[in-house]
Amino acid sequence: MTTDSIQTTATILYQILARMKLDLHHVVFSNHGGYLSINHSLWKNPLGKGLYLRTHVGRGLKGSRELYYFEVVHDGDVIPYEEACSPSLLTLTTAYGQVDICLPGECGMRVRCGGVGLRLRAVPDAKILHQPGPDGSVIAHGKGCETKFYLEALQGHLHLENQWHLREGRNRGINFSEA
Repeated sequence: MTTDSIQTTATILYQILARMKLDLHHVVFSNHGGYLSINHSLWKNPLGKGLYLRTHVGRGLKGSRELYYFEVVHDGDVIPYEEACSPSLLTLTTAYGQVDICLPGECGMRVRCGGVGLRLRAVPDAKILHQPGPDGSVIAHGKGCETKFYLEALQGHLHLENQWHLREGRNRGINFSEA
């Protein structure tokens, strides 16, 4: 094969994948070999019906594999969204803007917000402790699922809510918003 034919084949494959639509009620949005996935909770809905960020590490966990519940926010209020998912990009669309999410590697997640923000609410059974990190970053320790996350804003803002509270009644979470 020549370089031109390889590029043509790659372009055609990319166009096919971009048109594929995934239903996150039945399949998970993840990267091959990745430790994270996003889908609707299949067995329980700890914080309600909607999308959850899940982990795939640790055997025999006593905590939840669901780590965070996704909420799209505008002016501080949670608003409904419609999801559209291809193998490479998850988009949450509202009347005010959209949130794009991709899982580029085996243990990373990238979020881009336009006109709206994204709140990740910690699932109580995951027992996640949040603490401020250097330069406005957030460090999240998942005691129930034996994981640790480092979150930072490459652009825009990252806001931590109620970092030390583990009680269910507290709205513990991380907010992403555009610059």
